[in-house]
Amino acid sequence: MSEALHFWQGGQKIDVREDGSRMTIHAPNETAARVAADRAGIQLETVERAAPGLVRVQVSGDLDSSMARLRSDNNVVHHVYRDAKAPDVEYLITDSFFIKFKPDTPEHRIRDYFQAENLVIEKDLADLTYLV
Repeated sequence: MSEALHFWQGGQKIDVREDGSRMTIHAPNETAARVAADRAGIQLETVERAAPGLVRVQVSGDLDSSMARLRSDNNVVHHVYRDAKAPDVEYLITDSFFIKFKPDTPEHRIRDYFQAENLVIEKDLADLTYLV
């Protein structure tokens, strides 16, 4: 695992590290991920569906060069991240996420935030919770 990174979740700073051998491939299923890896000359150790449109893989060989080869063939790939304090906990980058605002947040501040961050609301889930 490499240098410490972090993100914020529920107002808490979460320190994470890159998993040294795992990544995700945005693909409809395991077969499509294997085909993409084969085209890029990447050998996969494990392949499993992580979420709709997202496949978690473990590679043989150097992870970063494998990711670069997949990206050069127009595949969307991301590192798998592990909690620095609890390495069994993993975080996967997806193309959407949930965001919830405090109950007293004015509507105009929510709109301004989404605009400033170039976020598109995919679904309003009520109670100031959105899928973006």
